[in-house]
Amino acid sequence: MSTVPPPEQVPTAAHKDEIHEAWLTSSTPSLVALASGATHALLATNAAFETFFGWKWGDPRTLLNLFHFEDGQDLSSISDEVLRTGSPLSISGRGVQLADPSGVYSARILMDFTCFPMQLSDLKTPAVLVHARMSVRAGGAAVVRRATTDPGSPVPQVPSMDQDRLALALEAVKMGVWEWNPISGITVWNTQMYLLVGIPVQSVEPTLTVFMRTVHPGDQAVMSSQLAQCVAGKAEFSIEFRVIRADTGEERWLASRGRARFGADGKAVVLHGVSFDITERVRNEQRLRSINQRRAEFLAVLGHELRNPLAPLLYLAATMEASATSTAEAVQAAQVIKRQVLQLTRLVDDLLEVSRIEQGKIELRKQRMTVDDAVKDALEAVSPGIQRRRQHLESRIAPALMLDADPVRLTQVISNLLNNASKFTQEGGHIEVSASREGEAVHIVVRDDGPGIESGVLDTMFEPFTQGSITLDRTQGGLGVGLSIVKKIVEMHGGTVRVATSTHGSAFTVTLPFSQPGADLAHVQAAAVLAAQTPMKRLNFLIVEDNLDAARMMADFVRMVGHEALVAHDGEEGVAMAWRHHPDVILMDIGLPKIDGWAAAAQLRADARFKDTVMIAMSGYCQPSDYQRSLRAGFDLHLPKPADLTEVFHYLAARQNQAARQPK
Repeated sequence: MSTVPPPEQVPTAAHKDEIHEAWLTSSTPSLVALASGATHALLATNAAFETFFGWKWGDPRTLLNLFHFEDGQDLSSISDEVLRTGSPLSISGRGVQLADPSGVYSARILMDFTCFPMQLSDLKTPAVLVHARMSVRAGGAAVVRRATTDPGSPVPQVPSMDQDRLALALEAVKMGVWEWNPISGITVWNTQMYLLVGIPVQSVEPTLTVFMRTVHPGDQAVMSSQLAQCVAGKAEFSIEFRVIRADTGEERWLASRGRARFGADGKAVVLHGVSFDITERVRNEQRLRSINQRRAEFLAVLGHELRNPLAPLLYLAATMEASATSTAEAVQAAQVIKRQVLQLTRLVDDLLEVSRIEQGKIELRKQRMTVDDAVKDALEAVSPGIQRRRQHLESRIAPALMLDADPVRLTQVISNLLNNASKFTQEGGHIEVSASREGEAVHIVVRDDGPGIESGVLDTMFEPFTQGSITLDRTQGGLGVGLSIVKKIVEMHGGTVRVATSTHGSAFTVTLPFSQPGADLAHVQAAAVLAAQTPMKRLNFLIVEDNLDAARMMADFVRMVGHEALVAHDGEEGVAMAWRHHPDVILMDIGLPKIDGWAAAAQLRADARFKDTVMIAMSGYCQPSDYQRSLRAGFDLHLPKPADLTEVFHYLAARQNQAARQPK
């Protein structure tokens, strides 16, 4: 604010030039006008006054026309009192309406006025100097009092009880309150607003320019855009931004919320709002994001390290189970090992899956499909566990329920819900999965007759790692991530999941958008079934694996089913053996010593002799980016450890059958 030398006494003709001329030519955003005491006609105004009212010389509006009090009065009573007593008078927090150039009054604004008597030598009648600015008062009656003769000093206020309470509340929550007139530039801050940006209270006139100097350079463009949209009536003012405190240089985060008030001409006459410090919240969010990132990285490494020792156990079990020399007891033991290894593998998969979903690293591969296909695949996956608990499973699926969905992910959703139902239903209980259409929605319901869900768990049951009452025997088991995965996948499909529960059981309902059948329905419903299996020719395998136990057990299994197997234990050795022996199939780990599996595969694919060699990656690195990197390196397939070798042979048989169908 441009400061104006305060008069030591009421101005007189002797020094009127130094006083009112300074006021009228200053750059203060306050509205300043000199008016005739007799007719109230405007004799002189400052730039802010002219901009605010659109007033120019020759404008017939007088001081009384421009300021209209809510109670129907005008400034005449105050002007008369000032001239009668010869003393300045102030009125604060008065509700007024301001007239636009057409004479139409705008919305209500609270303003503070200070009027000074002026005796000008070149006029026969006295004059009144009016100083007006927007008030920070929230309400209550106007306070009229004698003013100081210094129009630049803070106006002393006699706070009402309402004002006192409001000021106390704002101070307690450290909330800044502000108003800004986009026409005149008049800006008003409360004390807390000064403190939020580190400017000494009342040390400067609050203006938009002063405020923007405190806004972080990286946020100034967004701030300007938000203000412009609000003034244009396109949006309410809502922004979170950084400021650089004027006193300490510290970076802080503020949130501001506000709205514009518009005049009869549709133009914004005032933007008012609040600001508050959110630095601690932002820092906590940043810490949480960092923690989540580190957790995801830890889970990825953990998954890799856990998969490595699981692989030889699974291959050992497969070898024992398939060996003609194994006794019945050995086969039974192998089956127990296989079940437990697969269960541990599923737990590792769940940990990695919830981490990938939370980070948005899951991509859906949608296609036209029927609900029946997904349910059948899910039933096949969960039936062994349900049978072990001697539970009764019933399926009722309406025909031709079409969806645009990822078949693998939808099967995962239904499997998780069925496993959850089985886990919390007593042995011999009943589980039902049904699907029906209602309008443009498909409802998939998994219902059980278990004891129901505890009320304390309902609000958080779809959050990761949420479990009901945990007993020492942990008969239900699990990590508490299955339902979280269900919710995320369903929402990614544009659907919802809800639960209803009682002491007689629970029902989970997944609702997804119905997909209208199209011309490709027959193609969608046709199963991709391989032609009759032909006996596989004898193949030469190269197994590249640094885990000695896993490498030996894989080689034993390959030889047992009638094929040849060579073993290498690092990337360089694997490449050298491939060049010497030209294998038909290479099974290769990724995390190898010397050179990793991706680099080894890329070297071999660059050699034309390995153009038709089948290369399969088997690794504990199972992020989507790992799969994509394997394909770029030249692998035909990427399987997570511990890989099921029967899946490898199904893949090889399918390739062989496809090659046999090709025209010679």
